[in-house]
Amino acid sequence: PNNYQDRDERASWLERDPIVLFAGRLSTRTDITDADLDAVRASVDAQIEQAVKAGQNAPQPTMEDLTKDILA
Repeated sequence: PNNYQDRDERASWLERDPIVLFAGRLSTRTDITDADLDAVRASVDAQIEQAVKAGQNAPQPTMEDLTKDILA
């Protein structure tokens, strides 16, 4: 939920989404098919899902981790 952002503002930003714009530019090329773009999307979705699962399955940080690698 985007309770902090006005709907019109969000819509304005989504119109300028660089991922969507780049996919649109790629789709105008003759050497890249919709199937190619779908394969890239599927690969990215799988990588994201794998990263989320890895994070969910990772052990919880310990109290010592709170001050680990703090230089200041």
